[in-house]
Amino acid sequence: MSYASGGGGRGGEPPPTPATPGTTKFSCPSLSAAEIEEGIKNMGFHFAIADLKKPTAAAVRPALAKIVDYFLHLGPAELATPAFGTTDHMAAPSLHEESVGLINLASATGKVAKASGIDDFLLTDILEPDVRRLRAIFSAVINYARFHRTRMEKCDEVAAASAVLRGRRADVAARLDADRARLAAAVAARDAEAPELAALQPQLESTLSALAAAKAEQARLQDAKVAAKQRHLDTNAATARLEMLTSDRAATVAALSAQVVGSPARALAELDAMAAELASRRSAAAVTESTVRGLEATASALTAAAESVRPLLPAAAAAADRKARAERVEADEVAASAKVEAGNAAAAQAAEELADARNAAARLRERLGRIRGDAAAHAAATAEEVAAATAAVADADRARDEAVAQAAATDAATAVAVEASAERLQVIHAALVAVADALEAAGGAAGRYREGLAAVMTVPSMADEAHAPSRAASSHPARSPTLSGPAFLSLFPPTAGRSLPLAMELSMAFLAAAPVATSAAGRPRAACRSTFTPPPPAAMPAALPSSRRAAPPAMAADAPSPALASLPLYPFIDPDTGMIPYPDPSAKTGVYAIYGPDGIVLYLGKSRDIHNSLRMHLGRRPADCCAYRSLPLPRPSRTAFDTILAAWAAEVGGNPPGNDGGDEQARWEKPIDVRWAGSGVSLTAAEQEALDDCVLAADAAKVLKKVCRRVQGEVEAVLKARGSKEPMKWAPKLKEKGLLDVGSLKLAIPETL
Repeated sequence: MSYASGGGGRGGEPPPTPATPGTTKFSCPSLSAAEIEEGIKNMGFHFAIADLKKPTAAAVRPALAKIVDYFLHLGPAELATPAFGTTDHMAAPSLHEESVGLINLASATGKVAKASGIDDFLLTDILEPDVRRLRAIFSAVINYARFHRTRMEKCDEVAAASAVLRGRRADVAARLDADRARLAAAVAARDAEAPELAALQPQLESTLSALAAAKAEQARLQDAKVAAKQRHLDTNAATARLEMLTSDRAATVAALSAQVVGSPARALAELDAMAAELASRRSAAAVTESTVRGLEATASALTAAAESVRPLLPAAAAAADRKARAERVEADEVAASAKVEAGNAAAAQAAEELADARNAAARLRERLGRIRGDAAAHAAATAEEVAAATAAVADADRARDEAVAQAAATDAATAVAVEASAERLQVIHAALVAVADALEAAGGAAGRYREGLAAVMTVPSMADEAHAPSRAASSHPARSPTLSGPAFLSLFPPTAGRSLPLAMELSMAFLAAAPVATSAAGRPRAACRSTFTPPPPAAMPAALPSSRRAAPPAMAADAPSPALASLPLYPFIDPDTGMIPYPDPSAKTGVYAIYGPDGIVLYLGKSRDIHNSLRMHLGRRPADCCAYRSLPLPRPSRTAFDTILAAWAAEVGGNPPGNDGGDEQARWEKPIDVRWAGSGVSLTAAEQEALDDCVLAADAAKVLKKVCRRVQGEVEAVLKARGSKEPMKWAPKLKEKGLLDVGSLKLAIPETL
């Protein structure tokens, strides 16, 4: 069962580069074991999950060599070649053959790790691999390989788009050439017909002018004909009236003849007047008839003129047809010109797109050149470092030889001192045995005296340390329990006579006769030293306000782990203050359990700062953090952490959902990754399109920062709805990488962790 720290540097803002190996500064999302196996398989080799859980140098070194070959194309032959040419000039070349390959592998792997975001890759990561650090290194390298493949796919897409644009440009150019050929043929045909049209143009113009004049004369004659017909009709009407008057006159004459005429003179006068009127009307009718006959003659002349003009009409029609064809040719020429202009515009647009694609390719090539230049510079620097490391190895070999010689001399001197100390201890033992016999005769304290004597004789001698160099070289050598002078005196109760003074004299004699050892630093130390440490005082609960509960008592190092249900339960958000209630801010390191809305344990964790870890969990899972229980540990150790968390997991019926070792545990222990679907964050269509269109890393960082700000607003809205007033300082540098997390504090970490 694996429990990751909730408050370390991995979940929040990346910590500073550590001073000692074993910790990692990285910002990429850590992958599960299955994801690591799949990512390594995609790079062309296999790495077993068992080797990932229990890594060894024999399994890790070939895997790192495969990674170097995948990224830098450096095979075993290149790695085995020394940067300085040969090892023949060294005193013992065979001793350095393996170290050359190892140093070259460490240097090449360091370059790959640095490009992946890990700046502190050391040789220790190959010789003594750690499971957490190895998982972090593999996660960073696999994420970098994914990014590399994504960028190369983008470059391939740009190249394909450029090829399509070039094909479109060729098609437009071909169509443009065809239109230009048709236009040239139309212009040539027009130019060929131009002389004939020019010769027919005067005849056509004269014919058209004659036709126009004939049409005008015909119109005039038509108008005159209409007027003559009207006058003829008027004449006919007048003649009819005249005849009517004549008939009336005859009737009147007949009537008058039949009657008696009273005034014949008057009647004759009227008849003369009527005769004169009739004569005038007859003359007018004659004039009208002559006019009509003149108009008919004119019409006949016009008809004859039209008949004479009729043979010229086919030539005029042919000329008109040629003119229409010429106009159509001109229209086709205009349309072809428009098509040519459209083709030129399309070609210009295609040229602009091709220029943009070429500029993007040029930028990619420039960036690749910079990367290669940096790699060359780094390779030169690495060669210098390798040379310096080789010199340092030679100096270390010389120093080792000197240390071995000095250690041999020290062992000899120690052996002499041990023999002398053994002789003195034998003398003291004989004296103490004699005193014991005397005490048996004098009083009843012999039993306790013999117990003290047995305790004294269990002191480790200098001979044990002199003949165990491996244990002496350890930073924490094993020691048997010893007694100090006062503890030794406590074995002898004050009895009658000289019992107490005698015991004191014997104790002082024993302390004076004890041999003196020398520490590694050259300072004297007593061989008989008390290792008894007084127990820490009982943790007293501090006085808290009425709205807070008392802090749970700190657990001693050797005390049994308390049950989870026996610890006080705190709400994640205090209803009075809106803050995370934490009774004892000084108690930082310990273990804790987080409860969900339904009262079920969702996550078990350990932390160097419990309060800070709770804030980070609230920022990552604002709706799932409802209550918690915690247990501070004054003397933390990984064994104590694992023991307590295992007992709590058994108490709640197995691992909680947040400790499943997969995606759910990653959501509790790692920042919110907006690019990972398992984090519960979904990109909008516009955000996904903007991210896909990014070619440079700086553009992608801007888009990811905007997405993180949107998700941050959603988280803060949930916390505000719950009444939280806990200050949340989000790590700004992580947003450029698509990660959102609450910034952690800089803590003083105990050495035992």
